[in-house]
Amino acid sequence: MVRPDLALELLIFRAGETRFGLDAAQIAEVVSLDEVEIARDGGDGGPRVRRGGAEVPVVGLGSMAWERARAQSRSAKLVLPKSTPPAAGFVIGDPDEMVRVEADRIEPLPPLIRDMVRGSGMWAAARCEGGLVILIDLAEAAQGAFRR
Repeated sequence: MVRPDLALELLIFRAGETRFGLDAAQIAEVVSLDEVEIARDGGDGGPRVRRGGAEVPVVGLGSMAWERARAQSRSAKLVLPKSTPPAAGFVIGDPDEMVRVEADRIEPLPPLIRDMVRGSGMWAAARCEGGLVILIDLAEAAQGAFRR
């Protein structure tokens, strides 16, 4: 039997047909793009949003490109991680659900695949009701987005 503390609460979202999961422990808040002010591109050339006086660079997760997300702002959401200030905000498709996944249902990506997706934040796959969910580490995704 798996200990109850060895589980992740995941925020599940879709990008096309693929389901992704974010560890809820890494998330400060999820907001509609209507709730933020779109700032001019930062000096790094990437888009930024302003919320509560702070300006945050924004990147897309999955296949959610920033431009597409702006065009479909009713379904897109902005995930702000628990860091002060957040290193980045992440645009995701409309969240599907919150799911608790026990550790024994999570499989790390094989080393060859992990090397291919390095910097994306993708690190594992979880077996959930409805199929596999690719897990994304927000800290790694932020670092990878701004190294390019």
